Amino acid sequence: MRTLAFIPGRPYLAIPGGARIITVTLVMALGLASASATNAADPNLVAWWKFDEGGGNTAYDSAGDNNGTLEGDPCWVPGKIGDYALEFDGIDDYVTVGKNDSFFPAVGMPPISALSDSLEDYLEAIFHIEKAKQAARAKDIARRMNVKGPSVTGALQALARRKLINYSPYDLITLTEKGREAARDVVRRHAVLCRFFIDILDADPKEAEKGACRMEHALPSGIMERLIGFVEYLSSGREEEGQDLIEDFKEYYDRVSRTAGD
Repeated sequence: MRTLAFIPGRPYLAIPGGARIITVTLVMALGLASASATNAADPNLVAWWKFDEGGGNTAYDSAGDNNGTLEGDPCWVPGKIGDYALEFDGIDDYVTVGKNDSFFPAVGMPPISALSDSLEDYLEAIFHIEKAKQAARAKDIARRMNVKGPSVTGALQALARRKLINYSPYDLITLTEKGREAARDVVRRHAVLCRFFIDILDADPKEAEKGACRMEHALPSGIMERLIGFVEYLSSGREEEGQDLIEDFKEYYDRVSRTAGD
């Protein structure tokens, strides 16, 4: 059973699901369960938007990393439960949330234990911070990822529920063995992609870094393993052939680029 909590307000939470939009009004749970809105530690809680930020265009998810974006012109008003609440006009004010597999358990999507791209990024950040400092703090993670505190808190809670990190509020954060294994896999994918873009495709390092960040989550594991094998093939045991192939490609690309620019 999964719970999707949508805390007070009238209106709409739009979640893209392929060609359809699932609209949640008031407190509902995609028809699966009533929301236990006050229990953020509930292991079945998929998302929890409290709408208590009091300003800005982001509705932070207190149970995970499914932050929402305010659309239209909803107004921040004094809250009846907390300090703030959102007032919607019932016409074109709503909150959009990115697609997440945990929203669709009834149609064969991965279970809640599956990691979103964002959670993988958090794991990767914690891995590097822990490697440098032996442990991470929430502020270190926020600084490294350039995100705000509430977003970090939600992600840490989601990772802790999956038993990937050791976490309690205001304490140091470390990876569990399960988390470290998952983080190493993300770091490995990122490193191989960067190496491929820079050493083989001769891409700009900054562009390579951005490209690796996007593609490390998107490539199916089978393709990633083949790419790793290809990189290793060019760099181990066949250095001369591999280098010739790389240089041939660079010359070809430069020639084609010059032709296209003429």
